[in-house]
Amino acid sequence: MRLTGTDDVDIRLDRYGQPIPDNNGDCVLCSGMNCWMQDIWIEMLTDEGELLWEDQEGMQAYGYNLTDYLNAEQDESFKQEISAQIVGKMTKREYIDDGSISLTTETSTESKWAAHVQFRESDGQNVNIDIRSDGKEIYVT
Repeated sequence: MRLTGTDDVDIRLDRYGQPIPDNNGDCVLCSGMNCWMQDIWIEMLTDEGELLWEDQEGMQAYGYNLTDYLNAEQDESFKQEISAQIVGKMTKREYIDDGSISLTTETSTESKWAAHVQFRESDGQNVNIDIRSDGKEIYVT
């Protein structure tokens, strides 16, 4: 398995990970930015080892492991760890400008938190991703 690139095409998935059919029952396809953003979305909702791909050293394994933070104590250490996890995973994608990645976190209760990720695609387009946890699940929009 490899990460989705900027020229790839994939089956478009709904928010539950199910293929989206067109009026004829065929799968809708996505390409370009929609395709690689879908891959980032899937990876953010995946734990390492949950899917097949992992490099020999385990450094570039697919999956963000955000479920590790579902009930984490939300202190300064939490903010540093989740930021390092998300930024580290995003830097492995060659079409993301590594220096443009920024992340802010918000905490509301012990189990609920949100993170806002901003980055610039290598062609200069700004991209935003919102991640939130209700203490039971991770949501990515």
